[in-house]
Amino acid sequence: MDTNEDHPHDDSIHDGGKKVSNAEEEIKRGITVMKKVIRDRDRGIILDVHWSPQGQLIEPNGYTLTSFIGALVRNEVPITVDDWRDKQLKEAKGKIWTEIKVP
Repeated sequence: MDTNEDHPHDDSIHDGGKKVSNAEEEIKRGITVMKKVIRDRDRGIILDVHWSPQGQLIEPNGYTLTSFIGALVRNEVPITVDDWRDKQLKEAKGKIWTEIKVP
């Protein structure tokens, strides 16, 4: 059996006779869309959210709403944006707010 000592410059893995590079072996994360939230919304299910006296989301459904908003922001706002108050984000913010308010 070959070892890394036999082939010190070979950065690939053998997979059933097929050579697979380490980069191909990595699992890529896809777009997060929170399918359960969207399905529930399409069925007319409205999730109740509650706020603490300090204005923070709390359970039930606080984490769900936070994750949903985070997924929307990651899809709409480029990672290169330095400031949330950037005027170029007006359209993206409108899309996010519209998506959140969909009954």
